[in-house]
Amino acid sequence: MGGRVASERERAGDDGRQRPSGSPELLASLTPLRGIAALWVVIFHFCWYFPAVHPERYTGAVYKGYLAVDMFFVLSGFVITHVYKEGFAQRVTGRRYRDFLKARVARIYPLHITALLLFVATATAERAVSYALRGSFEPIPLLGERSLGGFLANLVMLQGLWARELSWNDPAWSISLEFLAYLLFPLLFPVLWRAGPAAKAGLGGLLLVALGWLAYRTGDYFNQWNGTYAILRCLPEFLAGMLLYSGYQSGTLASVLATDAALGAVAVLLAALLHLGAPDLAIIPLFPLLILTAVRNTGRLSPPLNSPPLVWLGDISYSLYLLHWFVLFVTTEIARRLPGLDFAKLPLAPSLALITALIAASLALAALSFRFVEVTGRRWLRQRLDFGRPVAVVGAASTRRAAARIGRAPSTAGATSRRGWSPRMATSSRSRSPSDSQVRQNRDSFGSSRWPRREPMPDALTVIRHADRPTVTLPGGAAYQPIIGDDTGEGLPIRTGIQTSQPGYATPPHSHPYAEILTVIEGRGEAWLDGEEGVAMMEPGVTIAVPANRVHAFRVVGDHPLVTFGVHTNGKRIVNYVSPPQSPG
Repeated sequence: MGGRVASERERAGDDGRQRPSGSPELLASLTPLRGIAALWVVIFHFCWYFPAVHPERYTGAVYKGYLAVDMFFVLSGFVITHVYKEGFAQRVTGRRYRDFLKARVARIYPLHITALLLFVATATAERAVSYALRGSFEPIPLLGERSLGGFLANLVMLQGLWARELSWNDPAWSISLEFLAYLLFPLLFPVLWRAGPAAKAGLGGLLLVALGWLAYRTGDYFNQWNGTYAILRCLPEFLAGMLLYSGYQSGTLASVLATDAALGAVAVLLAALLHLGAPDLAIIPLFPLLILTAVRNTGRLSPPLNSPPLVWLGDISYSLYLLHWFVLFVTTEIARRLPGLDFAKLPLAPSLALITALIAASLALAALSFRFVEVTGRRWLRQRLDFGRPVAVVGAASTRRAAARIGRAPSTAGATSRRGWSPRMATSSRSRSPSDSQVRQNRDSFGSSRWPRREPMPDALTVIRHADRPTVTLPGGAAYQPIIGDDTGEGLPIRTGIQTSQPGYATPPHSHPYAEILTVIEGRGEAWLDGEEGVAMMEPGVTIAVPANRVHAFRVVGDHPLVTFGVHTNGKRIVNYVSPPQSPG
């Protein structure tokens, strides 16, 4: 579960809204599904430690919570393929492979190492207290669970190979094996992507056979988290996610899968099998169907599934998954030292109260971790791994949601200096700028694609009355009112304008040879950079700074127009479109 990409937000699907080409499509419902699955794992683990609850008397779903990890593996294969398909579809270069691994390390390592250090610090403090009270303590073992050897294995993400002997934080076995899948992904993806339908169908059959063999060898008990069986659990399911995305991309049965009936049928069938305690092998194949119908859905089920509480739960899901075990560890260690307190003998009411308190504590800790460990740690590590230049996303309301990245601009005449970008409000990423083969420079109505000659700055006040300025139509249909620049205020080194974008509007992917700043006046939207994970939320009180030569786009979210005040750090507006835009209207 640990290697999940940053949250993906609602995206235009088969509802007729424009899709920007050249950027990863932003998929709905994946973040909420991840949050629900993480909470399912938490409830499973907590109920296991309080047997008086006896959830199996009422439903088989709780003690099937380990299957959420199987959904994580499928989901990870699906999302990683979605995000990186453009970079690896044709060929794999050493640079792309390194950048991919850097991005994965920056995503999963800060929280993993923080959780590991929390366990080590707690174990050390426990021994210090024991020494202070009794004059002796039990040393941390060299080998085995929560040992020095396990600590070293966790540092290099190898704990999943033999989790029974190498674990400190038990759920971290899955991120170790997922990282193994990441190592293989760039090598396997080009082969899978170029394969024909028959080959893909054959691969799907082989994956089912592999999972069937695992079910046979384990007595249909997929809660395998140690050794070879854990690897055979992770890799086929990750590959199944990659294969699932290929089916999604093909559009097969898209109109049927987009209906509420399809999503409802899959959800009801899955809930029924879980409730009845059906065989694991009968349940796992429904996870790909659930993912596909949830992503495709354009009906009435999509808004509640993507409601703010579930999106928030998905945002913190990685922290919730890794840190709930620390909450349980601390609680059980304290209880072990209190005379007469045995969780196994605790009555029902206190057990339910403790489970509720543990869930609340885990959610609170996960929320703090998401903000101060995941986001901050990822930003810091990306900068240290030389991913390039940051993007400024200003506005407290949206900073926690911002996942937009900026890479290093090429050293051309249009590149901006590192000064002026605020590291505190930025997330760095790998370098990605439009190449000559990718970008066809298209002359738009406000200037050529070449750098203009600078005119002297006027030495008097320049006053422009908005009522005197015309409004023009941009590609895609947005209304744009240029204020300063081009034919007003000759010699001013900037260009400004107000853009009003109607619901459903999305900009064509494009870049500028200079920095651009967007301030939101009204409405809501999402901005992103080509080839990068996540989006930055656009809403009143937010300013987004986009660097020179980075392909970017934004779209309107909701039913109200998005009004932005844009500043181009050049006297003329220069737009390099990835593809020639359609004519207005």
